[in-house]
Amino acid sequence: MAQYVEVAPTEHRIISTGADGRWAGYLVQHCYRPDLLVENILAGETPAADRPIVTAVRDAALAAVADGSGAIDSQFSNFVWDQGVLTTIDCGSPFLYHDDGSADYEIGAYSSAMPSVLRPVVVRLARKVVDETGTANGNPSWLR
Repeated sequence: MAQYVEVAPTEHRIISTGADGRWAGYLVQHCYRPDLLVENILAGETPAADRPIVTAVRDAALAAVADGSGAIDSQFSNFVWDQGVLTTIDCGSPFLYHDDGSADYEIGAYSSAMPSVLRPVVVRLARKVVDETGTANGNPSWLR
């Protein structure tokens, strides 16, 4: 992801959730001023497709998908715009990892939004994505 957009400095803390062997990851970032958040900047004006912030988000998302190396969640709420530099603050994974580094595929909230016939496919694809892009400590591999 870092080759397409700046990534906010992020500390990854992992804590045990108890005796069940599960771990929870927390991403810790400093707080950005509200006036730097892209969604706040754009909320105060009439949207325009050619605005530099909009084209920067679009270009980063398209570049990541075009070369097949990853994807960027391009919701405006995931970005900061500071002196013409686009930075993502969305650099986490919604998955949990066990002590042995294996992923926990309990994605109920995500799969429950799908029609029941698609749920097995969604879980299978989630496993593929996590297995191919995750690392044993829970960090997405593209943040290395």
